[in-house]
Amino acid sequence: MFVLHIDSLGTITCPYTEEITLTAFGTLHVERASHIEWDTQEQAWTITLITGHRLPGLFPSRQDALTFESDYVHKHFSELSG
Repeated sequence: MFVLHIDSLGTITCPYTEEITLTAFGTLHVERASHIEWDTQEQAWTITLITGHRLPGLFPSRQDALTFESDYVHKHFSELSG
């Protein structure tokens, strides 16, 4: 399910998706909720939230990390955007 968070000033925050055309609402400001980086010591992809918290898990492929990240952000978006 896709949820838009709209504050009293009309600012919309939501996980980015191409399910709807977000530009229909106006000019976008997009920030990543996390960073996916290769960890040389672990020899795997890792995910770090913009809060600095590293998510559990090591991912053998970047696509695996992207899939996990997307699921996590959609599930926990209100906690991340608070």
